[in-house]
Amino acid sequence: DYPLNPPKVNFTTKIFHPEVTRNGSICSYHFGPKFWHSGKTIREFLMNISNMLHNPSEGETGCELFDEASILLKTNPAAFKEKAKEWTAK
Repeated sequence: DYPLNPPKVNFTTKIFHPEVTRNGSICSYHFGPKFWHSGKTIREFLMNISNMLHNPSEGETGCELFDEASILLKTNPAAFKEKAKEWTAK
C-alpha cells in the first residue's frame, strides 16, 4: 500500500509506551491514513516514530491496552521511564 498509505510498523522488542500496542503496533492516529500523504518520505516517517518514542503522549492515544502506560506517564513519569527501560531490557 505504500506510498499511498503509511508503512506498517511492528516493533519486535516489547515496548511499554502509551502509543504502542502489546503486539508492537503503533496505534497513534498520527501514523494513520488520515495524516498520511504520498509525498511523505520514509525518513520523515522514521523521524516521527523517533519523536513519538522520545516524547510519549500524555493525552488520549486510542490504545486501550496501554492505558496503564498513559496513566503511569501522567501520574509518575519517573516510574514510567523505569518500567519502559525494564520492558526493553528483557
